[in-house]
Amino acid sequence: MFLTIEYYQNYLLDRNKLPSAIIVGVKKAGTRALLNYLNEHPQISAAPQEVAFFNKEVPYWIGGYRWYASRMDPKASDTDLRIEKTPNYFHDRIARRIRKMNPNMKLIIIFRDPVKRIISDYSQLIAYDWRYDGSLERLILDRKGGIDRFSPLVYPSLYAYHLSHWLQYFPPGQIFLVDGDKLGKTPPTDLLRSLEEFLGVESHFHEGNFKFVESKGFYCINSTSVKCLTAGKGRRHASIDKETQQKLTDFFGPENEKIIQTNRNSV
Repeated sequence: MFLTIEYYQNYLLDRNKLPSAIIVGVKKAGTRALLNYLNEHPQISAAPQEVAFFNKEVPYWIGGYRWYASRMDPKASDTDLRIEKTPNYFHDRIARRIRKMNPNMKLIIIFRDPVKRIISDYSQLIAYDWRYDGSLERLILDRKGGIDRFSPLVYPSLYAYHLSHWLQYFPPGQIFLVDGDKLGKTPPTDLLRSLEEFLGVESHFHEGNFKFVESKGFYCINSTSVKCLTAGKGRRHASIDKETQQKLTDFFGPENEKIIQTNRNSV
């Protein structure tokens, strides 16, 4: 029997080494914070870094599932639930690829006020990308001065549009939606208990696991020491023109109604 490269990469491996849950988005909505919270559970093992497997052609087609499995935590036990987070999955239209690997995959999506998400994304851009010195307007407005829905900053915030894509491949019972505006600002205990049930792991989290840190402005992990996100997380947002902010608010008003309706229809 001739074994193809695809067969070797994708099928001659222990499927338990692959994740059975993924935080697929949304970018700048708290995906790292939630992954760190979940990683404190003794039965959950989080990938150390963002993997970006399903939305990148070289690792997906050349590396295959074997490469993907190698990006999980090497210290994980055979019984651990493996999880990764790649927030760009949400808007990169790759639900079909995930379903092909595991039709029973559990998906977690964090939604945040779309305007705040855009401002946060923009703040990161100007903080880290030295090549960009332009205004937010230059990135999000079309030639007529309206909001460009295909702008790299606006497109990820089209929640109803992207969620409808995921619902074509996964039933609502496999998708857990998180309110990112509350994440980190309120005690995450109730949220994590709900996620324990969703993921099928034992109850572990309690209020003593977390502590609000004033200097950070959000809840951190309270274990042998207080563990918070890096300094780059929770950074102060860039200030934007009031007229631009109003344009974004007006644009996303109908979009927010769509996501509410989509949630109702998916129950």
